[in-house]
Amino acid sequence: MATFLFKAVALLVLQSPQQDLWARVNADSTDGPAWLELGRAYLQRAADYHTHRKPVTVDTVWAHANLDTAQSAFERAARWSAGTRTADSARVYRVYAFGELAYVDWEAAGSGAATLAWHSLPEGLRLPPVLEELGENLLRVFRQVERASLEIQIQASPSN
Repeated sequence: MATFLFKAVALLVLQSPQQDLWARVNADSTDGPAWLELGRAYLQRAADYHTHRKPVTVDTVWAHANLDTAQSAFERAARWSAGTRTADSARVYRVYAFGELAYVDWEAAGSGAATLAWHSLPEGLRLPPVLEELGENLLRVFRQVERASLEIQIQASPSN
């Protein structure tokens, strides 16, 4: 029975859409667009994690492995396609992959784990301090607007 399951899993992995992309990358390891597509394929596989109702440790490890592979592929795409749209896209997808990693950690272990994931973002992918401050200010304003809207709804409710 175990042999059958192993063969079934191996067959699924070998027939995955990433197989063709891995073949392209193995043929030319400096093919930036192929690395970008490979990273996007692994990001899509990791997105399937969010379909679960309750996170399971094995699924979390699987999602982390897919996201780590995607990040490595995006890093290589940026390196081998410097100065092109492919490199710019790869950098954006790398940040998105870090966001997905934080989302997986948040679902599995709460906001503290998500914060730790964001703190692991490489310095080269961080926003300039001016934009970071702008984002913080916008979040603060949105929270204030949300509170004011909630207060208006409470005051307008028929029970008052």
